[in-house]
Amino acid sequence: MTTAADQIIAALNAFVADSDSDTRNVRDLYDILGDTFQMLPVEDKIRVVPAMFDIMERAPDADLGSPGPLVHAIESLGIAAYEQRLIESVRNRPMYLNLWMVNRILNANTNTTERAPLLNLLRGVREHPLAANVIQEAERFLEHQEKCSEG
Repeated sequence: MTTAADQIIAALNAFVADSDSDTRNVRDLYDILGDTFQMLPVEDKIRVVPAMFDIMERAPDADLGSPGPLVHAIESLGIAAYEQRLIESVRNRPMYLNLWMVNRILNANTNTTERAPLLNLLRGVREHPLAANVIQEAERFLEHQEKCSEG
């Protein structure tokens, strides 16, 4: 039997970002997630998260919102529910939204031990073969985090 989570995952897997229409991308993603995602049990929401990161990785240059439906849905689960998958996503394919999410976690976390791996993740973007379009973004986030730790 297909569950609501399975239907959302299938729709996300079939989603193709339109590079010419940022409003259509956002609207379509809100339509896919809709109220159904919010009504899912937490364990089903967590099952949907990889499909959301997959969209980011498949469409790194598409406007998927700022932050948009994917980030809103993912972040609604709390950092512990998605942080590892976020790290994998950045390692697979750095793009604006996943880097932005790392920066948001860093903004909320003052524990030096927990921040270090995320800062190193941002630093690693410089060397990533698929990161040319977002190296400056990663550098900007690093600069911001360094200023925050100084003051």
